[in-house]
Amino acid sequence: SSDALAQSLSLQMATLESTGDGILAVDTSGNVVSYNRRYLEMWRVPEELIAREDRCTSRELVEYVRDQVADPRAFVERIKEISAHPELEYCDFIYFRDGRIFERHSRPQLASDGVIGRVMSFRDVTEQIGAAERIAAEKDRLSVTLKAISDAVVATDREGRLLLMNSVAEQMCGVSEESVQGMMIEKIFPLADPTTREKLPHQLDRILNESALEGSKPALLVNAMGKQMLVR
Repeated sequence: SSDALAQSLSLQMATLESTGDGILAVDTSGNVVSYNRRYLEMWRVPEELIAREDRCTSRELVEYVRDQVADPRAFVERIKEISAHPELEYCDFIYFRDGRIFERHSRPQLASDGVIGRVMSFRDVTEQIGAAERIAAEKDRLSVTLKAISDAVVATDREGRLLLMNSVAEQMCGVSEESVQGMMIEKIFPLADPTTREKLPHQLDRILNESALEGSKPALLVNAMGKQMLVR
């Protein structure tokens, strides 16, 4: 019935508007069949363009937004590639001239008789990617600093799991950084009393517990190759 259809459409629109992603759906001819306001906000598309009675097309939208992206030609070519393979699913990133980054998921809309259109979702991942890039850059800077130090130096998280170690520490322990990444530091640097050979509590535990460290007493380290050495 018309009431049931109206209720179904209302539910679909409410679902579209509740998501944090921008949503755009087109039919196999490229005509826009549905969208949400988040899509308009993210792509800065005026509603009068997309909501007119003679139906806006995806080609018109591409022409309107292409100058926002960092590489308009690649953007258009990618859309042509997606359109040429309506049965496939795609996921990629779109980079904008103003620094924004969108993650795009493009999926075919299926019915019993095959593909009837395509649904695209767009998520703003600018902050997430920016944070990941900053962490990676900071890790690179720390790695360069560690390699320049002549002493054995390691970096751990608060639980004592290894994050970084320099080449001097690798030679001392007889292991590579990659092979022990994420391991507890006491397993990599097992320390014992030089006289009694009893296992010593690791200094890192005391540092994390904000306890005062004793003077630089030597400790015995037996590395992965069986080599013994006194360390401070």
